[in-house]
Amino acid sequence: MKKHVFAACALGLLFFGSCSPEIQSEIQITCPEDITIAIPAAPFSSAGLILPEPVIFSACGHGISSYSVGIAPELTAGPNTVTLNAKNACGDEASCAFVVTTTVDWRAWFVGNYTGYRDCAAYNTTQLHPDLVTTVPVSYGNAPDRLLVGTDQVTVDSNGYSVYPTFNGYRQYSLKFRNDSVFIYQQWGVINAHEVCHFAGRKD
Repeated sequence: MKKHVFAACALGLLFFGSCSPEIQSEIQITCPEDITIAIPAAPFSSAGLILPEPVIFSACGHGISSYSVGIAPELTAGPNTVTLNAKNACGDEASCAFVVTTTVDWRAWFVGNYTGYRDCAAYNTTQLHPDLVTTVPVSYGNAPDRLLVGTDQVTVDSNGYSVYPTFNGYRQYSLKFRNDSVFIYQQWGVINAHEVCHFAGRKD
């Protein structure tokens, strides 16, 4: 397309003595930095994934014409080279590419905020945790098989089951995820003097 720009400039110089910058119709596109995204497993899917936008400059209007893997890219596990093509109103085109690396992480299914009711009862001890409607945040833990439930690091398997090890005499923590709900059982204290709490909540 550069030859069209030069031809237009030649006409501008011939009739007006200058080449107006408005007819400089070349386009520039800058892709985002390479990124890594965790995508839930079972089944692996990148449907609905929103990729970062490129930066496009053109004096003749601009737009993105397509992704190399489709307007809504379906990515595979591992590195994916995504090419972005831009085209402006003058017909100039430019492209750039960046790498989107996807990692399978089953924990992504469970991360979120769950709001529900916590029901506690004490046996031969003081009830420290009140019954109330509350929200429990669940985020990534500090290891590939752990979730952070509130402030507790909990080891969880890919089916959403967990058992917290005995701690400080007698403490048990278990949970079960099902669809968009979480069920938590907590127990504190010592044998014959303990508090039990049940929480059932749905993801916000």
